[in-house]
Amino acid sequence: MSNNEIIPDFCSFIQNLPLVAHNSNFDVRFLTYYANLLDLEVINQSIDTIPLLKNLYPNLKNYKLGTVHEFFGFDLFDHHRAFDDAKITSKIFVEIQKKYGALGLGNFRNEN
Repeated sequence: MSNNEIIPDFCSFIQNLPLVAHNSNFDVRFLTYYANLLDLEVINQSIDTIPLLKNLYPNLKNYKLGTVHEFFGFDLFDHHRAFDDAKITSKIFVEIQKKYGALGLGNFRNEN
């Protein structure tokens, strides 16, 4: 499948819901670029797990996905593969939500 097929379906799927990502500016920048090529607009807010983690777990040695994955003790995953990275990011976000609740997440959203 090409971006011309995937991007419209993905934009339809996400609608105007917030996006959760690990380093969301990177991911949203790519999505926005390819959507704009197809005259689609991405206006979704994004929630970045990195600033959440930095605020809630300031003693981690770094905030790379692999490091955070080990910290939480999640099962092994194939790092730098989109599907596995997305699954781990969602698990991280769920763990944060379970432990800390909603947290006033407005402070950690990126406006696009």
